[in-house]
Amino acid sequence: MENISWKQMSEDERARYTVDRYNALYQVKQDYLDLWQDIVDFLAINRYNLDGTQQKGKKKGQDVYDAYACLAWRDFVHGVFGYMMSPNLQWFKLRVTPDWLMDDRAVKMWLEEVERILYASFARSNFYETAPEYLADGSSLGTATCYSEEDLSTGKTIWTVMHPGEIVLAENRYGMVDTVLRKFKLNARQAVQSFGEDNLSEQIKANWRKTPEQEFEFYHATFPADDIEYYFDEDGVYKPKPGSKPFVSAYVMEDGTKLIRESGYRLNPYTVWRCFKNSGEIYGRSPATNAIIDIIKLNQMEKTTLNARHMMVDPPLQVPESMRGKVRFTPRGRTYYDPSKPELLVREMPMNISLPAGIDGEDRLRKIIDKHFMTDFFTLLSTAALEGRELTVPQVMEMQGEKAVMLAAMIGRLTSEFLDPVIDRSFDIEMEAGRIPPPPPILQKFAGGPIDVDYMGPLAQAQRKLFKVQGITQLMQTVAPLVEAYPDIVDNFDSDKIALELHSAAGAPVKILRDEKQVQAMRQQRQQKIAAQTAIEQAGSLAGATQGLSKPIEENSPLALMTGQEGAAQ
Repeated sequence: MENISWKQMSEDERARYTVDRYNALYQVKQDYLDLWQDIVDFLAINRYNLDGTQQKGKKKGQDVYDAYACLAWRDFVHGVFGYMMSPNLQWFKLRVTPDWLMDDRAVKMWLEEVERILYASFARSNFYETAPEYLADGSSLGTATCYSEEDLSTGKTIWTVMHPGEIVLAENRYGMVDTVLRKFKLNARQAVQSFGEDNLSEQIKANWRKTPEQEFEFYHATFPADDIEYYFDEDGVYKPKPGSKPFVSAYVMEDGTKLIRESGYRLNPYTVWRCFKNSGEIYGRSPATNAIIDIIKLNQMEKTTLNARHMMVDPPLQVPESMRGKVRFTPRGRTYYDPSKPELLVREMPMNISLPAGIDGEDRLRKIIDKHFMTDFFTLLSTAALEGRELTVPQVMEMQGEKAVMLAAMIGRLTSEFLDPVIDRSFDIEMEAGRIPPPPPILQKFAGGPIDVDYMGPLAQAQRKLFKVQGITQLMQTVAPLVEAYPDIVDNFDSDKIALELHSAAGAPVKILRDEKQVQAMRQQRQQKIAAQTAIEQAGSLAGATQGLSKPIEENSPLALMTGQEGAAQ
């Protein structure tokens, strides 16, 4: 096809282009399918239908002889979910730049209100139900894809985790996924509900009336409208044309003959997370891709051990030829033989089976798999309890911080490719629905500026405490012994700034802080009370001193000795 932009194509050309683009990107994806199939066979069994040709509900997992890797993977998924985005936690906070805006109380209160609205949006939606499934795809196959849309009838945001077998991807020049194409199936009834009867082929219309469960394939393409929707304005800024939307959305029939629907999005509705990523690759890697060789070896060893156990429990037997058909192997079976002919006895085959050697090898592989999935971080306390160790709170915090550092690379990509887009998309949907309040006047001057996100879950907190809070507490512990000898040393530290820094690191709500004017008024009032109390005490001391002046000098008192009046009373 001639190299023309999307907007210059006819509808038929767009439909054909979508199918051709999917096929071209699928060729790139094929390089990963063998690896994915191994992971599906031995770990992510629920994703067995990678090519869409397998029977639904088919029994799978026959190759799995040891489920240890599956359990380690489960702990990883549940651990990341619970530590990063649990519905029982305040797991994110919003902030704006420049930083001095965060000193404005109206800005802080507006951000907290937006946070409340976003938390309510996540609670209304199915986000917390689908997030573990999304994390499971990313931590096993290495790439997870989620689609979001608003149910206008209920005001809920619907999050749908896409099957990895349906998706193909493309990156922009910065290595960010900006193009997602999906090949999927709908039955005739679902197709009519989704696109309307008039937009579908005659075959689908006929099936809708006669066999509504008959399935048909469709394509959905979402990609940036770079070439036609953007332009350079007078100031040289590259910006979208008024009324245009940066992302194109197109639905196409399977055969590429009909463009069913075309629309646009301000933000890409697909969120793609690569757990880890190698340079030069589009699809991600994961703890499972790194561990797959060890997982396969463990299953092979367990299969061998299982056979050995079978041999020990139900060993092969040596049976004389003359006893063929006469031996009873059933429970309480009786086999008769002539005691004078001991050679007719049935004997076990001699074997040299050593289970401990195999078990030691399996235990070693299980420990390696634990390290791949970093389960020791998520089971720190339970592991310590099993080992009989008693950990103090500072020890636990330090150990969690240390483990959090090891997870930093994965968490960084999780936040940038999953959580950040999820919050941006939710904010966009809520704003479009009119549920976001207008920002305070001071923020309106910075319209179009970014709203940044700080993650407050236990994992992010562990990292923050290790590098931020721990630095302050260690400083205070180091300085404390010196204060007794050098009291002036405390003048170097601003106690208010220390308290505010700890408050920020802890992610505590703004409303528990008093306004700066209130703090100053309270301190002034406290100083006035102290000054008044001091004045009263000084007045009392002065009164006592003047009363003493009217008394006669006592004989032989220090004052009498000083004035030479000793013995004057005589």
